[in-house]
This record gives sequence, structure tokens and C-alpha cells, in this order.
Amino acid sequence: VVHRETCPNVRGYQKEPDKYMAVAWSDDYDKEFIAELKVDMLNHQGALAELTNVISKTGSNIHGLSTEERDGRLYTVTVLLTTKDRVHLAGIMRKIKAMPQATRVRRRKN
Repeated sequence: VVHRETCPNVRGYQKEPDKYMAVAWSDDYDKEFIAELKVDMLNHQGALAELTNVISKTGSNIHGLSTEERDGRLYTVTVLLTTKDRVHLAGIMRKIKAMPQATRVRRRKN
């Protein structure tokens, strides 16, 4: 299991350094990675179609999508999509936030 340095599960790791191994990400920047976004949206006709269109126009590919109704007016869309890097992901999120139907956009970090 890989944890971020800020993860609460690895607090005090200095006390037991033999249980941990330092890792670093590859310098191979041509790879894409999958990010998970959660988008709260107003339940309007065509909103989901517009969301997928916005994502497609950014050059990202959707690997998975699910919706969960929160009430009759709002629902949450969970999207798994490809992204080149954090800058690309931030651009995707900005485009989604600009949609009138999107009320909240956030990345789920593992």
C-alpha cells in the first residue's frame, strides 16, 4: 500500500523506519492516470450529456460513470476519467465548474 506523507495512517513512521520504504513516481510523463471526480448537479434535462461532452472536449476519456440521486432536485455523478497531469485535471474541473448545472466539483483522493 502506498500512502501520502500526510496520510494519518503513517503518523509516527519515523519510530519504525524498517516498516516503511520511500517511493517516488516515475519520470515517464507520457503516461495518463485515472482520476475520480464527484460532481453535484442540478437534475435538468441534458445535464449529464453536457457533462460528458465537456469532459470529452478536454481530451479526457471517461472510464466509468455512475449517478446517485440525492433528492428530487440534485444528484451526484461519480466519474472516472483519464488525465495527463494535475494541470490537465484542474482544467477539466474548471470547465465542469463553469457549467450552470454543476453546483460542486471535487476530486476524490485515495
